[in-house]
Amino acid sequence: MGKHGKTIRGMGLAGLVLLALVALASSGWWESNAAAAGTAESGGQEGLRVSGTAVLRVAPELAIVRLGYESRSRHARQAKLDNDEVMGRVIAAVQKLGVERKEIQTVQYSVCPRWEEFPTPTTRTLFWHVTHMLEIRVRKVGVVADVIDAASAAGADKVEDVVFAVESLHRYRARAREMAVAVAKDKARQLAQLTGARLGRLVHISDSTSTPYYWYGGRTAAMTANAQAVAEFPAAEVTAPDSVIAGGQVVVEAREELVYALQ
Repeated sequence: MGKHGKTIRGMGLAGLVLLALVALASSGWWESNAAAAGTAESGGQEGLRVSGTAVLRVAPELAIVRLGYESRSRHARQAKLDNDEVMGRVIAAVQKLGVERKEIQTVQYSVCPRWEEFPTPTTRTLFWHVTHMLEIRVRKVGVVADVIDAASAAGADKVEDVVFAVESLHRYRARAREMAVAVAKDKARQLAQLTGARLGRLVHISDSTSTPYYWYGGRTAAMTANAQAVAEFPAAEVTAPDSVIAGGQVVVEAREELVYALQ
């Protein structure tokens, strides 16, 4: 046994532990793990965490109607000509109600062959189907039903969707955020007062403003589940217009989370 072997045997358990710590420190392991532990302790969001939610219910500013016509013929060209004739009448009828041409856009146009059982179930005949769908932006929400009636009278046989929207969405979102932050601040001040704590600086902000959805007076299952919670949030009410197709309200919701340091 060499000189170093005799030295280690004479150190005992305490000496061996000390020797191991020295070796770890010299290798850099101790410093890196100590730094990680310090980061975990100091980097966490300690303090008072509060959240505020606000809901704006706004009358829609426009309606987006998706409608069109599907023609059918044994010849592709004839199917296209028939479709063009009907859709020309549809566009003219809609424009007579004050919808500008720039607000009418083709969003789907297809020419498709289909085998059909015609004239008998044992006979297959090739027909061509032409589908032309328009997206019509109606800025007078009260005439949406009139637009659909006029288009249908002109020959449109498909109404796929009616969506109500607001154009100043960024403005309503900003207002909802402002209201949600005010709710969170009030909550933080109240909690600090109730517990005898003192609020320090704001150390964290989290935003989760939602995509707008539509409130039609009736409630879906999801809306029913949240009815009580929604009732507690501050809301700006704007009466929606009356029409055969109810515009309802466009709902913009914001949720803000704040974390304050405590003194």
